[in-house]
Amino acid sequence: NGPPSALVAPADTRPAMPGSSSARRRLSVGTLEVTEGAIEFVDHTLPEPLRLALVPVSVVAGPMTVPFTGQQVSVVATARLIGHQGHAADLYCSGWIDPPEGDLDVACKLEPLRLAAFEPYYHHGPLQVRVYDATLSAAGRFTADANILEGHVGLEIGHLSEADLSVLGHTLVDIKRLAGSSERVLTGALQLEGPLDQPRQWQITLVPGNEIVQRLLRPLLNRGAGMIRVKVGDQVIPINLLPATE
Repeated sequence: NGPPSALVAPADTRPAMPGSSSARRRLSVGTLEVTEGAIEFVDHTLPEPLRLALVPVSVVAGPMTVPFTGQQVSVVATARLIGHQGHAADLYCSGWIDPPEGDLDVACKLEPLRLAAFEPYYHHGPLQVRVYDATLSAAGRFTADANILEGHVGLEIGHLSEADLSVLGHTLVDIKRLAGSSERVLTGALQLEGPLDQPRQWQITLVPGNEIVQRLLRPLLNRGAGMIRVKVGDQVIPINLLPATE
């Protein structure tokens, strides 16, 4: 905000000398808006490539100065996550960031998205997963102080009228039999921590929620399996398993 002279420096072809006024010039932005943006992820490691897209992406941020001066920048972002065969859900994020200090406080929410949006992952190799009408919803908060990130993402898989997992045609898990007369919903949470600017060093922990999830994970925990590895594209993400507490 302000008169043009405060935003655009006059043309000057001379190199800025250290300590000169031109070396201290900054660009001030009251509000930065991005509309109709698009972000696409394509996993070509599968026989049938998986395509995920965020369209349209809308971002409103500000105020800020360039270079950054360490002040908090408010951010609000919305997008629609579109997966396999057009299955889609809305995604919202809001909060503030302070890039120079490595600080942030951001909350995000994903509306129920049919798990069929990730279907190419479920029929790859001997492991077969059928999710039918199941949906995934998530709500999380991410904070960072001096570049140390902490995050908590609550997860819920609902509409589990049917779902099963099999290996080489042999059923290992049938949700109808596992749930019995209880509600067919899976809940849990992901906890994240590590250096904000080094995602490969993040520690991710899965905390089981309701009784169904605890029964699913109990055989792994009883056998001393403290970690599962999830492959996303060429990356393998190790996820620690944490027993549920009261």
